[in-house]
Amino acid sequence: FCDSKRPCEVCAAGIAEALSPAAPSSEPPSGSLALKYGPSAAGGEALAGRRGLLEELSQCPVGLCPVLRDCIPLGVAYHHAGLTLDERRVLEAGFKKGFLSVLCTTSTLAAGVNLPAHRVIIRSPRMGQQLLDVAAFRQMCGRAGRTGLDSAGEAILMIQGALR
Repeated sequence: FCDSKRPCEVCAAGIAEALSPAAPSSEPPSGSLALKYGPSAAGGEALAGRRGLLEELSQCPVGLCPVLRDCIPLGVAYHHAGLTLDERRVLEAGFKKGFLSVLCTTSTLAAGVNLPAHRVIIRSPRMGQQLLDVAAFRQMCGRAGRTGLDSAGEAILMIQGALR
């Protein structure tokens, strides 16, 4: 979870960059994120699903965002209030089907959308200018390890020194 729309997009782009091989013909180093989670780790169904997501998003009235165009082939996307309802529906479906492995989002996803995840990372104890309240924190953490869908879940809160 990120505190606002722009950090969601920046985070998604950064994760996608970390998953992308340095050069198209180069092999990622042994043990790297790219080897474990990048495009070469995705099966044919996931790659085809990602191509389908790109096609669906390009048909939306607002067109395909360049950040999503670069991130989705690597299994990464963002989700925030700046997306249209059609874009949200496409990305939510892609995540549920497993075509997307990482979804960078604002706290708006925590309530009202059933998108369970194995791991939830909250990048800051602040959302905008306010500290997270207990209810919002629980809603975010509640995405991880949903009963009946996962045997366990992880929630990680990142805190910088000044906020500890």
